[in-house]
Amino acid sequence: MISIVTVVAAVGCYYYLIAGAEEEGVEVAASPALQPEPHYEVIATVTSMIDGDTTWVRIENIVEELDPEGEVYEGNSEKVRYGGGVDAPETWMEGGPEATLEATEFIENLIPVGTTVYLDLNSLSRGGQTDRPYRGTYERLIAVIYAVIDGRWININAELVRWGLEEYPDHDWLQYVYFPSEWDPYEWLGDDYLYARGFVEHRDVMVLILPEEKTGAPGENVAFRVSVKNIGNIRDTYSLVADDNIGWNFVLIENLIEHISPNQVRTIKLVVTIPEDTENCTRDYITITATSQETEEVSDSDICAAHAVGEISRGVSVSISPSENVGAPDNSVTFTVTVTNTGGVSDSYTLTATNGAGWEAELGDSELTVPPGGNRQTTLSVTVGSDATEGESTEITLTVTSQADSTVSDSAKCTAKAEAGEATPQGSPWVTIAGVTVSVVVVIGVFLMIRLFLAPFLS
Repeated sequence: MISIVTVVAAVGCYYYLIAGAEEEGVEVAASPALQPEPHYEVIATVTSMIDGDTTWVRIENIVEELDPEGEVYEGNSEKVRYGGGVDAPETWMEGGPEATLEATEFIENLIPVGTTVYLDLNSLSRGGQTDRPYRGTYERLIAVIYAVIDGRWININAELVRWGLEEYPDHDWLQYVYFPSEWDPYEWLGDDYLYARGFVEHRDVMVLILPEEKTGAPGENVAFRVSVKNIGNIRDTYSLVADDNIGWNFVLIENLIEHISPNQVRTIKLVVTIPEDTENCTRDYITITATSQETEEVSDSDICAAHAVGEISRGVSVSISPSENVGAPDNSVTFTVTVTNTGGVSDSYTLTATNGAGWEAELGDSELTVPPGGNRQTTLSVTVGSDATEGESTEITLTVTSQADSTVSDSAKCTAKAEAGEATPQGSPWVTIAGVTVSVVVVIGVFLMIRLFLAPFLS
């Protein structure tokens, strides 16, 4: 039974389309976590073997636009001659039919009839009779054939050459390598070639941060480029961890880099914030470590430095309004206090109020945090002394001091003055009416007498 199977695997921003005809029960799937998908334009099904380097296929899907002059169409049956200069023994060559038969059987075991294969056509080939693209001297398609074997992408052309050099070393398996070709078949012979069954997995990673050091003023952000390169021979995913030595704030834009192919580099951004209160010439050393998610033994790190340059500017000024306020003895008078940060960094201040007369002075806020160039307000309440005489006054000194640097300070003065009147008696409630202090009890009594007197007239 023949079925059409389409598998779409999405990995990060990479998408893999594996589609084609296959025998029922034969799985068509590759692991994108291990290998990047090879380049191919055509998906086909093997229909028969001709010899060790030529295979009949039926075109199932064309997944990349081709030159129409190549006359490659879905549904066509085509002979595919293995590209890259590959040449298996012919019956008339040394080794004779035996070598030809073994090469054919080797290929048939890799891609038996019914197997889905993926063709990377040679755009540099031209047909010998028709000059059609993708074709060779005898008008066969020239291609590298890929297949998915045991969950891995395998280059069938490479497998044939690697096998042939072992079994028949005297035969020139690449005797047509001088023909124009998109591929270098000698790359297929290395132990680190990714699409061979004899592939030896090797994982490694390299981290590089540029620039090594960057300067900035307190309160500024400085940015670095963190490059992570896969220097192994297999696709890998790395987790990133950042650390520093003095605790500045920093942001690594990504902490997971997924599915990097061999020799591929990914670059991400590291932003370090220099604290506003940092002393001149302070350095924070940030270490970025990349570790393979497959094994913690594969890891690398690099270090950069964020360098604070520039003196911290701190300053403060304070003002009080009004400059003088008047109140009766034992009553409070209120002033508005404005604290302005004249420095270049945010600062926190301590506020204190003193006076020579010993009158009680209370601040609405004893501490204020003010941004650079900004201001904050609070209140100052002064209670006039209970025994103060008319015209008696005291001068209040309000001092504001930076909590980060006690030498940064400012002060302002205001005057609280007693007006005519008596202190409110203690021990029972009193009120002042038209300048006269009377007991609340008297006020209530008078109110009740008036009400009784007017009652007959109001009924």
